[in-house]
Amino acid sequence: MKYPILPALLLLVFITLLPACSSAKKITRTKTVVPENSAAFALVNKLIVNELQADWFNAKAQIEATQGNQKQSFGADIRLKKDSLLWMSAYANLGIKIEVARVLITPDSIKMMDKFNKKYYVKSIRYLETLVGYPLDFNTMQRIILGNKLPASSETPQITNLPEGGFCLSDQTDNLHYAVFVEPLNYTITRLMVTDSINHRNLSVDLSNYLPISNKPFAHKRTVKMDATDTYTAKIEMSKIKVNEPLEFPFSVGDNYEIIR
Repeated sequence: MKYPILPALLLLVFITLLPACSSAKKITRTKTVVPENSAAFALVNKLIVNELQADWFNAKAQIEATQGNQKQSFGADIRLKKDSLLWMSAYANLGIKIEVARVLITPDSIKMMDKFNKKYYVKSIRYLETLVGYPLDFNTMQRIILGNKLPASSETPQITNLPEGGFCLSDQTDNLHYAVFVEPLNYTITRLMVTDSINHRNLSVDLSNYLPISNKPFAHKRTVKMDATDTYTAKIEMSKIKVNEPLEFPFSVGDNYEIIR
């Protein structure tokens, strides 16, 4: 029996695109210039102050991924070198640690080893867009792994006071509407939502269990849901997080692997 770990691992990669989704049509982003005397400007600055800054990032994760009626649970090691490399190793939860897949992503490419089925995938970074239907770049993935919000895509993001407390920072670009929900006491992000009104796709991620990493609040738990042609969910819990310690990114492919381009 072939172990279908690869789709679930790609779902883990997919979560990193949430705040920067766009439709299949390419959207040109411009630098945000929010009026400095606005409430939105003040809120964006508070979020920036809370951002984790790390040249190196290392974490372990437990993931429960669901696609339709299929559910998988697995562990993963995640390593990041800022602006350069993103490395993931996935292993089955079978009582002992058995690696089943490994991924190495650069700003230009994605390489994946399906170690269980002996397949080696070599793709452009644009390959992820074909899998999930949204554009994705390395910078977006890196910022969301670190829990950092991307800049708003328009010059006039709107801020709303929520009845239950907290704030919502929302933005609209073409057919996309996305919102960032912020906890009012310590200005941490509790939820990200993206709605694609034309292609009928909805994405959300809930962030919780904030604990300090390098004196910055970091969400150790994340629950992701995407409703499109199918429903995808992922529950992720990170632990053993280390920052700014140099890392290695081992990635060696044996001669017995089938290469898929």
